[in-house]
Amino acid sequence: MVSIIGTLAFYYQIIRFDTKCDYSVMDQMTSAGFRDTYWLINDHFNHSLPTKKYLTRAIRRIDYVWANSVMANDIIESSIIHDKDTDVMSDHYPTYMEFIFD
Repeated sequence: MVSIIGTLAFYYQIIRFDTKCDYSVMDQMTSAGFRDTYWLINDHFNHSLPTKKYLTRAIRRIDYVWANSVMANDIIESSIIHDKDTDVMSDHYPTYMEFIFD
């Protein structure tokens, strides 16, 4: 079983001062057989950036938990935690994934 966690989705092209997103990493992860665990469990969008503390930024989802096909079958929960504490802890909301380990 393999899981990859992190801010992998895109990068800002800061050198050109261009804030367009490059989602090619997402395509590479999917092509390698990994699944975005959030969409395995959820059917609605939830952002991971920014938190309420940094709400002047564009709302995006850039934090992911990926699982290979073996682990994807065992996912029972995957979420982005929004609450009064995570609203102010960081500029990103934490991601959470739970799976059955046999």
